[in-house]
Amino acid sequence: MLMCENDILAMGAMDVIRGEFNLRVPEDIAIVGFDNFDLCGVPAYSLTTYEQPIKEMVAAVVDMILGRKDTQTIRLPGKLVVRKST
Repeated sequence: MLMCENDILAMGAMDVIRGEFNLRVPEDIAIVGFDNFDLCGVPAYSLTTYEQPIKEMVAAVVDMILGRKDTQTIRLPGKLVVRKST
């Protein structure tokens, strides 16, 4: 399995794996991205990815900057979006 830092890198890796190494995804290697970028769901990629809770993250940062929330470590759950690359 190849876990990439973000979806753009995962899609690029998928292109290279298929085009230059003639390997099949996911039969020969599974690929996972991070972010759930809009193009992840197109049939050419159908990339499994981990989606961050962006709206909640932004709201928490704004609250901290404006002093409405103490700066602290917070945990916001994301979700695994399973598609055909795994």
